[in-house]
Amino acid sequence: MKKLIYLIPFSVLAACSSGANTESTENEMRIEETVAVDTTAIAFGQEVYFENLEDGQIVSSPFTIKMGVKGMEVEPANSGVNENKGHHHLLIDTLSFISPGTLIPMVDKRIIHFGGGQTEYTVDLSPGKHQISMQFANGLHSSYGIRMSKTVTVEVQ
Repeated sequence: MKKLIYLIPFSVLAACSSGANTESTENEMRIEETVAVDTTAIAFGQEVYFENLEDGQIVSSPFTIKMGVKGMEVEPANSGVNENKGHHHLLIDTLSFISPGTLIPMVDKRIIHFGGGQTEYTVDLSPGKHQISMQFANGLHSSYGIRMSKTVTVEVQ
Protein backbone atom coordinates (compact mmCIF):
# COMPACT_ATOMS: atom_id res chain seq x y z
CA MET A 1 0.00 0.00 0.00
CA LYS A 2 1.28 3.48 -0.84
CA LYS A 3 1.85 5.91 1.99
CA LEU A 4 0.36 9.31 1.25
CA ILE A 5 1.88 12.56 2.40
CA TYR A 6 -0.43 15.54 2.79
CA LEU A 7 0.62 19.16 2.86
CA ILE A 8 -1.99 21.38 4.45
CA PRO A 9 -1.36 24.98 5.50
CA PHE A 10 -0.60 25.22 9.24
CA SER A 11 -3.30 27.84 9.79
CA VAL A 12 -5.95 25.41 8.59
CA LEU A 13 -4.75 22.63 10.89
CA ALA A 14 -4.33 24.90 13.89
CA ALA A 15 -7.91 26.11 13.56
CA CYS A 16 -9.17 22.53 13.53
CA SER A 17 -7.42 21.51 16.72
CA SER A 18 -9.29 23.86 19.04
CA GLY A 19 -12.55 21.92 19.07
CA ALA A 20 -14.73 24.97 18.49
CA ASN A 21 -15.44 26.94 15.37
CA THR A 22 -15.62 30.66 14.93
CA GLU A 23 -17.57 32.20 12.11
CA SER A 24 -15.59 32.31 8.92
CA THR A 25 -14.21 35.53 7.67
CA GLU A 26 -13.74 36.72 4.14
CA ASN A 27 -10.03 35.83 4.36
CA GLU A 28 -10.52 32.29 5.71
CA MET A 29 -9.54 29.47 3.38
CA ARG A 30 -12.27 27.12 2.24
CA ILE A 31 -11.19 23.55 1.70
CA GLU A 32 -12.91 21.56 -1.01
CA GLU A 33 -9.94 19.39 -1.79
CA THR A 34 -10.15 15.63 -2.08
CA VAL A 35 -7.41 13.25 -1.01
CA ALA A 36 -7.24 9.49 -1.25
CA VAL A 37 -8.95 7.59 1.57
CA ASP A 38 -9.48 3.86 1.28
CA THR A 39 -13.07 3.51 2.49
CA THR A 40 -13.06 -0.19 1.60
CA ALA A 41 -10.72 -0.58 4.58
CA ILE A 42 -13.64 0.21 6.91
CA ALA A 43 -14.44 -3.13 8.46
CA PHE A 44 -17.83 -4.57 9.28
CA GLY A 45 -18.90 -3.18 12.64
CA GLN A 46 -16.88 0.02 12.43
CA GLU A 47 -19.28 2.90 12.94
CA VAL A 48 -19.98 6.16 14.74
CA TYR A 49 -22.96 6.65 17.01
CA PHE A 50 -24.60 9.17 19.31
CA GLU A 51 -24.36 7.92 22.89
CA ASN A 52 -27.23 10.06 24.16
CA LEU A 53 -29.36 11.09 21.17
CA GLU A 54 -31.94 9.20 19.16
CA ASP A 55 -33.63 10.21 15.93
CA GLY A 56 -36.79 12.21 16.70
CA GLN A 57 -35.78 12.93 20.30
CA ILE A 58 -37.15 16.07 22.00
CA VAL A 59 -34.46 18.05 23.83
CA SER A 60 -34.08 21.29 25.76
CA SER A 61 -31.34 23.68 24.75
CA PRO A 62 -28.52 23.83 25.59
CA PHE A 63 -27.78 20.10 25.52
CA THR A 64 -24.67 17.95 25.39
CA ILE A 65 -23.94 15.67 22.46
CA LYS A 66 -21.89 12.57 23.29
CA MET A 67 -20.12 11.01 20.29
CA GLY A 68 -18.94 7.41 20.11
CA VAL A 69 -17.09 5.18 17.68
CA LYS A 70 -16.86 1.40 17.36
CA GLY A 71 -13.92 -0.42 15.81
CA MET A 72 -11.76 2.70 15.54
CA GLU A 73 -9.87 4.82 18.01
CA VAL A 74 -10.27 8.56 18.59
CA GLU A 75 -7.01 10.49 18.29
CA PRO A 76 -6.18 14.18 17.93
CA ALA A 77 -5.96 15.70 14.46
CA ASN A 78 -2.66 16.47 12.76
CA SER A 79 -1.28 13.08 13.73
CA GLY A 80 -1.22 11.91 10.14
CA VAL A 81 -3.16 9.04 8.65
CA ASN A 82 -3.20 6.18 11.12
CA GLU A 83 -5.10 3.01 10.37
CA ASN A 84 -8.38 2.70 12.28
CA LYS A 85 -7.97 6.10 13.94
CA GLY A 86 -9.50 9.53 13.53
CA HIS A 87 -11.60 12.23 15.15
CA HIS A 88 -15.19 13.52 15.16
CA HIS A 89 -16.92 16.43 13.41
CA LEU A 90 -20.49 17.65 13.84
CA LEU A 91 -22.54 18.97 10.92
CA ILE A 92 -25.53 20.93 12.21
CA ASP A 93 -28.39 21.79 9.83
CA THR A 94 -26.18 21.26 6.79
CA LEU A 95 -24.88 18.16 4.98
CA SER A 96 -25.61 14.71 6.38
CA PHE A 97 -22.11 13.45 5.50
CA ILE A 98 -18.93 14.47 3.69
CA SER A 99 -17.83 12.39 0.70
CA PRO A 100 -14.98 9.93 1.32
CA GLY A 101 -11.57 11.51 0.94
CA THR A 102 -12.91 15.07 1.06
CA LEU A 103 -11.32 17.38 3.61
CA ILE A 104 -13.89 18.50 6.16
CA PRO A 105 -14.52 22.21 5.42
CA MET A 106 -14.29 25.01 7.98
CA VAL A 107 -16.82 27.39 6.50
CA ASP A 108 -19.00 28.44 9.42
CA LYS A 109 -20.32 27.45 12.83
CA ARG A 110 -22.48 24.65 11.36
CA ILE A 111 -19.42 22.40 10.94
CA ILE A 112 -17.62 21.79 14.21
CA HIS A 113 -14.19 20.14 14.32
CA PHE A 114 -12.98 18.14 17.31
CA GLY A 115 -9.31 18.01 16.43
CA GLY A 116 -8.33 17.61 20.07
CA GLY A 117 -10.00 14.20 20.17
CA GLN A 118 -13.06 15.46 22.07
CA THR A 119 -16.10 13.18 22.34
CA GLU A 120 -18.61 15.59 23.96
CA TYR A 121 -19.91 19.01 22.98
CA THR A 122 -22.62 21.27 24.41
CA VAL A 123 -24.69 23.04 21.78
CA ASP A 124 -27.30 25.78 22.10
CA LEU A 125 -29.90 25.58 19.31
CA SER A 126 -33.05 27.58 18.66
CA PRO A 127 -36.47 25.95 19.14
CA GLY A 128 -37.57 23.72 16.27
CA LYS A 129 -36.26 20.72 14.35
CA HIS A 130 -32.53 20.38 13.73
CA GLN A 131 -30.49 17.83 11.81
CA ILE A 132 -27.30 16.79 13.57
CA SER A 133 -24.79 14.64 11.72
CA MET A 134 -21.55 13.19 12.99
CA GLN A 135 -18.67 12.58 10.57
CA PHE A 136 -15.48 10.71 11.42
CA ALA A 137 -12.27 11.66 9.60
CA ASN A 138 -8.60 10.74 9.71
CA GLY A 139 -5.87 12.78 11.37
CA LEU A 140 -5.66 15.10 8.37
CA HIS A 141 -9.43 15.86 8.37
CA SER A 142 -10.09 13.65 5.34
CA SER A 143 -13.59 12.14 5.65
CA TYR A 144 -14.19 8.42 5.90
CA GLY A 145 -17.52 9.08 4.14
CA ILE A 146 -21.06 7.91 4.73
CA ARG A 147 -19.92 4.61 6.24
CA MET A 148 -18.49 6.52 9.22
CA SER A 149 -21.32 9.05 9.62
CA LYS A 150 -24.57 9.13 11.55
CA THR A 151 -27.50 11.56 11.37
CA VAL A 152 -30.35 12.24 13.78
CA THR A 153 -33.07 14.87 13.82
CA VAL A 154 -33.94 16.39 17.17
CA GLU A 155 -36.66 18.82 18.18
CA VAL A 156 -35.60 21.60 20.51
CA GLN A 157 -38.36 22.90 22.78
